[in-house]
Amino acid sequence: GEAETLNAGADDFIAKPFSERTFQARIKKALWHGSLASMEKTFSWGHVRMTIDTRAAEYRGERLDLSDHEFNILLQLVQAQGRIVEANALERSAWGDVERFSMRLANKIKTLRNKFEALGAPREIIDTNRGMGYVLREY
Repeated sequence: GEAETLNAGADDFIAKPFSERTFQARIKKALWHGSLASMEKTFSWGHVRMTIDTRAAEYRGERLDLSDHEFNILLQLVQAQGRIVEANALERSAWGDVERFSMRLANKIKTLRNKFEALGAPREIIDTNRGMGYVLREY
């Protein structure tokens, strides 16, 4: 019956006979709940996986413990899917501005590389393109 079906993992159940109106209302409800669930937005590239709502990041299933700045930088790199991201764009996503002649981005990239390396990734997982920016490799 209905209880067994729901207990077995079904999201919803409609017993026959049912009206067209009931069917449409249940579909609307399912779509609405699905849109809420998808707001947790997960991004992946290579073996890196990030979930925005929980601010969780992992490499090969191992947790990456990241500061907010590191999370924002890595998220930009993951979302770029192997394309180069300009240093200015990474700075803006982390700090909201660009500081000329600052080492803050380079320092965060170094810290990120160290955290990846601690989980067995090669340092070049975050590759520097001189004068252009950074790219996350699929290691």
